[in-house]
Amino acid sequence: AWDRASGEGVVMAVCDTGTDAHPDLDLVGGWNTFDNNANFADVHGHGTKVAGSVAMRGDNAIGGAGVAYK
Repeated sequence: AWDRASGEGVVMAVCDTGTDAHPDLDLVGGWNTFDNNANFADVHGHGTKVAGSVAMRGDNAIGGAGVAYK
């Protein structure tokens, strides 16, 4: 399945506790609906974990790989 469905060219959104910068994640922005501002720093750590499971870049010798690794 990894050879046929890599997530390449797909934009995804994760609604969670925020997302911290990480070398395996390509963040394009976000919005904090609780505080109604553009500070989407992950205050609990959960959102970054979920975003990584979904879209962590693969095959780059940094860490793991998400389901949509490209």
